Amino acid sequence: EILFGVESLIFCAQPSGSRSTPAEQNRSEFFQTNGLVLSDIVKKHANIKQIIFLSSGGSYEAANEPLSEKSAIKKVDSMNDYFLSKYKTEQYLNTLKSEKAIAILRLFTVYGKEAKHDRLFPRLEAALREGRQIEISKNGGDFLRPTNVNDVVTNIHRILQDRITGMINISGPSILNLNAIVEKMGNHLGLQPVIVENDFYVLSDEIYEHIVFDGLHCTSPAALNAEMRARTATVNGFSKAYAMQGLRLGYVGAPAAWAKA
Repeated sequence: EILFGVESLIFCAQPSGSRSTPAEQNRSEFFQTNGLVLSDIVKKHANIKQIIFLSSGGSYEAANEPLSEKSAIKKVDSMNDYFLSKYKTEQYLNTLKSEKAIAILRLFTVYGKEAKHDRLFPRLEAALREGRQIEISKNGGDFLRPTNVNDVVTNIHRILQDRITGMINISGPSILNLNAIVEKMGNHLGLQPVIVENDFYVLSDEIYEHIVFDGLHCTSPAALNAEMRARTATVNGFSKAYAMQGLRLGYVGAPAAWAKA
C-alpha cells in the first residue's frame, strides 16, 4: 500500500537472501518470482509512471574491451538463473515503453563502503588484511568493470529528474582483470597481496544434458565465456537423451588444437 500515490519506482529485483536459494524452492522458480513481483506491482499501481530497473551487465558476452548497449548478449540457455531473471524482467519492461518512462540500467561490479561482506570486493579486502592467499587463474582472472556505488546513485538521480529512458550501461572507467584489481587494492591499503596463480582444464561429461526437470536447464562450462570455452572439452552422446540404449555413438567438442592432437 505504500506505493499508492508514488509515480517513480526504482526496482532492484534482488531481495535479501537472493544469493542463496531457499531449500524449498529451486533456483529457477526463486528468481522467476522476482520478475513476477514487478509485474504484480505494475498491475496494482497505475499511478506509477516511471520505472528504473537495476539490471546487470552480466548479460553481455565476456569481453576485455568497452561494451555498448548494443553489444552482443549471452545466449539465453547459457545464462545462470540470476542473469536470466534480470534479462526476462528487461523483456517485460520493454512491453511497457508506450505506457511508462522505462530506464533499464545494466550495472557492472558495483562496490562501495556499505557492500555486504559476501560480495567480491569485501572478500578480497578481508583476504588482504588477513594475509590469506588469493587464488587467481593463470591469465590474471576475469576482466571486470569496477563501478563505485556513488556513480550509480548519481546516475539514478539524474534519470529521475530528467526522465531519461532506454537501456543504459553504468560502468567504471577501467577494465581490469582480477589480478590488477587485487594489486590496486593492496597498494591502496598498503598491503602486499599473496596471489596464487592457478591453471585448470575442464572435461565436461554432458551425456545427461537434456534429462532435466522442474524447469531447470543444463549450462555447459564451455558456454559461460570465451575463457572457459578455450579450456573445456565437452563430451556427449545420443544414448541417454534420445533413449537409444546400446548405441555407442558419441562426440567431443574441444579447442581445435586439442582435437587435432
